[in-house]
Amino acid sequence: MSTQPSTPNWLAATLSKACIAGDNTEVAFDASRNSFDNAYFNALQTGDGLLSSDQTLFVSPQTRGFVFAYAMNQARFFFDFQQAMVKMGLIDVKEGNQGDVRLDCRKVN
Repeated sequence: MSTQPSTPNWLAATLSKACIAGDNTEVAFDASRNSFDNAYFNALQTGDGLLSSDQTLFVSPQTRGFVFAYAMNQARFFFDFQQAMVKMGLIDVKEGNQGDVRLDCRKVN
């Protein structure tokens, strides 16, 4: 089984034992999958992000501060998550030809 270069060796070994070619085995992305917590951010700090896109949150100077803040303060993570969910609930979803898919997420077409 091939893994991403950024995958920690211990995780690659665990996945290759669990995920045999052609098998439909499911492996949890989050070690604490049965609870809502900040363990994800703690894992990023130790280099244990499962996907390279996850680990990029810790490597990037633009988002590294959030990883530190949420890893150190679960209450802050809970509060910010709640606020983000409220904001997302207020989004007016456009359908059909009313909207526009951005070619660059940071810019309006």
